[in-house]
Amino acid sequence: MKLEKLKSERGASVLETLVMVTIGAILVGIAVAQFGNSKIQLQRQNVARGFKNNLERCRFDSVRRRSDDGDYANMSQIIIKSATSYEVRMDLNQNGIIESSEVRTIDFSGNSDAKIIPAAGTYPIVIRFDRKGHITTDASGTSVSPLFTICNGNCTAATNITPQNANVVSISPTGTVAMLNGGDVIPPLSSPTNSTVSTDSG
Repeated sequence: MKLEKLKSERGASVLETLVMVTIGAILVGIAVAQFGNSKIQLQRQNVARGFKNNLERCRFDSVRRRSDDGDYANMSQIIIKSATSYEVRMDLNQNGIIESSEVRTIDFSGNSDAKIIPAAGTYPIVIRFDRKGHITTDASGTSVSPLFTICNGNCTAATNITPQNANVVSISPTGTVAMLNGGDVIPPLSSPTNSTVSTDSG
């Protein structure tokens, strides 16, 4: 009886304790790394979502104001200044003119390592919306390639884009803005066909 009692009260050896501590440290290290990756992904997704929302607001502002198609300076627009900053230009006080006090600069370089990479073109890139909400050219006829990759770290347009390292924001010719995970198939962006209705058809 006494022998059984002594065996049941035996504690863990030093070797068993070291093994358990080592396994625990490895699991904690994996959890911390996963948390760090998810935080980086969340920051990138917030940048992409903010960019998409600002594009949609600009489009809505142009449609609401029905701004003159030739008045490029007063069309609602986003100007991408660099990979980490862009300007949002909208007529906030609704007087028909976009004033300097209404221009907001979004700079996310201090709180994220995300970058906006255009499919084509060099900075600055101007995205304007006309009175119908369509993406439009500027006065010189320069058009925008409506595809932007928001990715983490040292990425380029040629990087292998995956849901873990990128989001894609696309703008259709009619101005519809979509945000996709990296690697998703981009919807076709061809211009819609217009049909002519005769004036005497009632």
